[in-house]
Amino acid sequence: MSYVDDNLLVGETVLHRARLTWGIFVWPVLVCLTVYLSPLGLPWLIFNLVRFFTTEVAVTSRRVIGKRGVISRRSLDLNHNRIESVQVDQGVFGLIFGSGTVTIRGTGGTESRFSGIKDPYEFRRRALGAVESAERQSSPETPPRAAISATQPRREQLLEQQRMAQQARASEDQHIARLNDELARLDEGS
Repeated sequence: MSYVDDNLLVGETVLHRARLTWGIFVWPVLVCLTVYLSPLGLPWLIFNLVRFFTTEVAVTSRRVIGKRGVISRRSLDLNHNRIESVQVDQGVFGLIFGSGTVTIRGTGGTESRFSGIKDPYEFRRRALGAVESAERQSSPETPPRAAISATQPRREQLLEQQRMAQQARASEDQHIARLNDELARLDEGS
């Protein structure tokens, strides 16, 4: 079993699993081959092998879960409503191999960075989609503006805008009438 599967809550499902790209092995292998099993390349290759098999990041129906490391383990459990942003950094190497660094920022200054993630933009799209879905579920009575415009015909949109403008005007008129009444009472008292 994986870390993600072991830590799922009751009713929680995995929406997307991110993997490390095989591109993390290119430089260690090149160093090993060019220097004939260089003492620098072999440990680097072993380090990346361990990293490849021990890094897990997933978007679930409730949160983003991540773990990396064996001896020294670092984990992330961040509920969707606590995620502020998901940033992707992709250099030239990342563009070639379709990988990048994903940085997940949470409220309260929480920040976790996972480098070498395969298809990082897909991970970001899935994570932000899950966050948006969680926001919609938490406040179903106020659909996003895009949903309103997509479901209402143009005439209904204009009628709704007209009604809101009339309410605002009526509210202004009531406020002015209350101020006039209070001024009139003050004038009578003096």
